[in-house]
Amino acid sequence: MLIRTMQRRSFIKQPGNMLTTPRSREVWHEPDLSDFREPYEWMRHQFELRRMPLNPDNALLWGWIHPLHEEDQYRGFNNRRAASVQLIVDIPSHLVLASDFDAWHIPLGHSNFSDNLSGNDHDWEKLFDEHWLLTNGWGPQSKNSYVQCVFPYIKREWIRNIKYFRGIY
Repeated sequence: MLIRTMQRRSFIKQPGNMLTTPRSREVWHEPDLSDFREPYEWMRHQFELRRMPLNPDNALLWGWIHPLHEEDQYRGFNNRRAASVQLIVDIPSHLVLASDFDAWHIPLGHSNFSDNLSGNDHDWEKLFDEHWLLTNGWGPQSKNSYVQCVFPYIKREWIRNIKYFRGIY
């Protein structure tokens, strides 16, 4: 499965064949994004339920089905001091958990797909139910709608293209 992912340049400079990111680099560790911890931990748990156990020291990697993802979304993150890379990788499907990017904002916002849940109950599993999403108005709304993916690592031989750029991914 061809996937586009943005990583810091240090990601491809690490030694060995299996490229990973430490858990301390997960997005919710950023001070402004700490509210995202619950949904990101939930996604990690979903990956383990639906795919395989994860190394507790490594973060999930995020990407988008290629070529559907719009590269332009990163142009606003220009930072001449940050060296980043865009990788096109061919990842085996059994290592990929895909979901709708627009629908991902329901968990990120600590909301629910249905209004009739009480307390701390969540119906976030609907994120993976393509039929339910399409039936309930979560179909692609524009050319900018896309599928996001999580996966545990990248092997060097899976890399099909590297594009270097300055900016924060």
